[in-house]
Amino acid sequence: MKIDARKLSPQEQREKRSTALRMREQGYTYKAIGEAVGVHPRTIAHWAQVAEHKGEKAAIAGGQRGVRQGDRRSLSSSQEVLIRTLMTDKMPDQLKLGFALWTRDAVRELIRQRCGFLMPVRTVGEYLKVSAFRRSAARGIRTVCRASG
Repeated sequence: MKIDARKLSPQEQREKRSTALRMREQGYTYKAIGEAVGVHPRTIAHWAQVAEHKGEKAAIAGGQRGVRQGDRRSLSSSQEVLIRTLMTDKMPDQLKLGFALWTRDAVRELIRQRCGFLMPVRTVGEYLKVSAFRRSAARGIRTVCRASG
């Protein structure tokens, strides 16, 4: 039974790579190594190619997995600061957005007006969930609650 090598610790992954490269040097086929180590033969071929081009240490060390923090963002950091500042300092109706509170639709409209593109509502929700926008919106809601109370 194969084990998903991606779920192993980095140390265990390095051990698998080291064993696979050592077996390859001894003349084993990719298929035989894959069966012994528990990974797909194409993965073994990739490790061997990395070892050939970048050295054995690079192949054993492996690479960065996943998306790096901040990659694939729709807004630049300066645009995020602008939107966050506007949400903190103003209410949507003060910016003539036609909303009383900061909702996803209100933030979406603000981004369209200030940054020039229409962001999907779901993406706006993700920004609100993972970024400081959430704190800005909450601060605006608390301000409204205090003013009305």
